[in-house]
Amino acid sequence: PDPGPLVEAGSTWRYSDGGVDPGFGWTTNGFDDSAWSLGTASFGWNDPVNTQLSSARPLVSYFRKTFQADPATMAGVRLLIQRDDGAAVYINGIEVARSNLPAGELNNATPASAYTWGADEERWFEYFVPAELLVSGTNTVAVSVHQASAANSDARFDLQLLATGPIGLETPPSSPSLNGVGGTGTAQLNWTESTDATLAGYLVVRDGSPVAITAGLSWTDLNLGPSESHTYVVKAFDGDGNVAPSNSVTIVTSPPDPGPLVEAGSTWRYSD
Repeated sequence: PDPGPLVEAGSTWRYSDGGVDPGFGWTTNGFDDSAWSLGTASFGWNDPVNTQLSSARPLVSYFRKTFQADPATMAGVRLLIQRDDGAAVYINGIEVARSNLPAGELNNATPASAYTWGADEERWFEYFVPAELLVSGTNTVAVSVHQASAANSDARFDLQLLATGPIGLETPPSSPSLNGVGGTGTAQLNWTESTDATLAGYLVVRDGSPVAITAGLSWTDLNLGPSESHTYVVKAFDGDGNVAPSNSVTIVTSPPDPGPLVEAGSTWRYSD
């Protein structure tokens, strides 16, 4: 049997609806959200919700909640979210779902890609998260909810995390083949596509720890130092909780720039 819900619909969340960027680390376990408001999902305005957000109708609102989990007892987590208009979801600091939002860096000035209308306003959009992203004990789920425009007419947010039972007998995905190259402060990873009827995505693991989930066939590790060495594995996962790891690849970033030989403003001997 499934282990049951980790986060139920209608749960209590910490939230920040002032439209202000919450600051570094807001998606992680250690962030202090004690000054944030406390309310019960669903959240929004102009829709029948349990908690009405700010009458100023911010472009982006932020939500955080802790939950307990034992990843050894589950294959993964079904993530279901109501989002009007768009949302990004993070578990323990790693983005696990992005819905109706543009690619690239997100902040408190990022609008949703499109307005949400009709039945989609209360639709539960579903994603699968591998159990490897969870830790035994306290975990954090964090969400940014984005409107398509400032002072949008309505908004809505609620979320469920449902643990799925042990891996069944379904055939796992084929293993991706990984390669990569180091750059200046970066490691660029590329891999072959895995085949699976219910393929859900790829988990990028750096030095034994998960660092990203993506649906694509490439990923770039940014903000690395010079001459850093890291070992990467990419794991294909499906909606049944089956996982297939790639080969491991060790990548070394570019060495530091040796610097200028002659600088502007240097001292010179001269004859005039």
